[in-house]
Amino acid sequence: MFARSKCSNRDPQDSSGYPVPSDDMICALKGRAGPARRQIGLSAKEAEGRGEELESKAADVTKAKVLPIAKHMHVDCATFDNIDIDAANTMSNQTRGPSETAKSRRGRRMKWRQKSPGGCGVPLWALVGTNPPLAPDRIRCDTWFVTAAADSNTRHALGRAVLSAVARRDTKHVAPSFPPSRSDVTSAGCHPFDRRDILPPNASLLASSCIRLATALVPAWSVWTCRNSAWSPALIMASTAAVAYASNLYVSSYSGDVSVLSLSGSQLDIISTQSGCAPSPSWLMLDKPNNLLYCVDENLSGDDGSINSFSIADDHSLSQTSRESTSPGPVSSVLYGNGNSALAVAHYGPGGAVSAFNADNTTGVGALINQIDFKLDQPGPNPNQDDSHAHEVILDPSGKYILTPDLGADLVRVFTFDDSNAITEVSSSEISLEPGTGPRHAAFLSSADDLYLYVACELSNKLLGYRVSYNDTGISFEQVEATNTFGGGDIPANAAAAEIAVTPDQKFLIVSNRMDASFDGSDSLATFKPAADGSLEFVELYPVGGLTPRQFSINGDGSLVAVGLQGSSKVNLLQRDLSTGKFTGTLASVDVAGEVTCVVWDE
Repeated sequence: MFARSKCSNRDPQDSSGYPVPSDDMICALKGRAGPARRQIGLSAKEAEGRGEELESKAADVTKAKVLPIAKHMHVDCATFDNIDIDAANTMSNQTRGPSETAKSRRGRRMKWRQKSPGGCGVPLWALVGTNPPLAPDRIRCDTWFVTAAADSNTRHALGRAVLSAVARRDTKHVAPSFPPSRSDVTSAGCHPFDRRDILPPNASLLASSCIRLATALVPAWSVWTCRNSAWSPALIMASTAAVAYASNLYVSSYSGDVSVLSLSGSQLDIISTQSGCAPSPSWLMLDKPNNLLYCVDENLSGDDGSINSFSIADDHSLSQTSRESTSPGPVSSVLYGNGNSALAVAHYGPGGAVSAFNADNTTGVGALINQIDFKLDQPGPNPNQDDSHAHEVILDPSGKYILTPDLGADLVRVFTFDDSNAITEVSSSEISLEPGTGPRHAAFLSSADDLYLYVACELSNKLLGYRVSYNDTGISFEQVEATNTFGGGDIPANAAAAEIAVTPDQKFLIVSNRMDASFDGSDSLATFKPAADGSLEFVELYPVGGLTPRQFSINGDGSLVAVGLQGSSKVNLLQRDLSTGKFTGTLASVDVAGEVTCVVWDE
């Protein structure tokens, strides 16, 4: 398939200990595309089965490139387009920050000056390709890479694969959060990119977080690692028609187990289980920086619940580190406080409450700090509103407030906390809803100018939107949207909204509908596109391929949605088109024992 050329012998493993491609494949690609350190572009098809042929030929390196990366400098805003090391002037004109570029292909040195703060506002880390490569300083990573392409379709296709692959290979070499805070970057010694800066509609810089590559990222292009001042191929995929996915997930079910899932291409398998969160795991929360997984046990048959912590090994297996008893019916948790030093828990009940626990970066959940119990003056109009039912806890973007939709009280409660992480309810900031609304879950969305909160209501299937403001007295909410989880259309009898989430690019809102009669044998996900004023445009209603989508999680780049199907006892991975927001098909599925309650990505 490819021309052959003479290649030097190489070690059977790269510096990370992972197997490397065969010499025959390396030689073939070198013969077709030139020296190993040159960009290689081969034919590929766009991700998610859209079947659009991308123009990324090996003979035309201006169409798709992988730049060998070795050194970084900090810039605050950059726009890269049509990058071509043979056209230094073009690149210089179309980037912000370069003070010197390669004068010829043989030079292969791009230097960058540090740009003063401003521009995009969120830092990017510009990377520099050199020959020989320079060992990256201050980063504990084997591989950094940047992909640039001349047309937006190619950029998005490659970018989806790049970003879906980050933070999944070696937890010791993964940025602690994505997008990161400055403290995260400093503490980890890694410098990840903010995906909201690198993948807008017309973006042309696509980058990974720092990772070790163990499996395929993108078909038909190559990624290189730096080792001892010599290029070392870490991965080459020759040709395939779709993006290759590789990741891990965790899923809980009422069987009592937390299962570890492995995704390789389109194959999804259970690779291990952990029973330490039995008998009724209802919620999972990943603390990626500390390699901890928290699991809430609802204990449907007992008088109390529990919070459990598990350390995550390199093979993604789970070992229990702590377990604390709680009040009845815990159903959700969130980390908060300085350094995520505390954990808030929502209790559905009987008898709604929000509790606060200490959290340790090594052992996980600790002792109870305090708890606030709720009582209703009188029951609500719906039979499920006989008592307060706190259904979720979420942290606002400022990190100062905890919000709790209370299904029984028709309230979105607001809490703050002191230096000891003890929580206090802020009644003046709460959102009061019409009787019978039944708020279940909520999500924040950041637009260019405003911050919004959207609330999915289980009992009424309402979808409510609020503009969020901060002032000297605290946080406040102004209603800007009121529709339903079926896009304003007819609501099927007995339908009940469940989960709500915002896509990583902040461009779409997704809500799950249970007991939806719109599709034969399948419930649905509804997608909405928020406008600048917070109003919602209905995009589509899509069948999830099973029953009772109690909860779902979106992967880091937004290309995949993992849906936990409680009524079908399985997890489905649905593919998304990042541009339109629409779903394009099912990538993979796996049966899970018991009623699935929660699924989260290991990223």
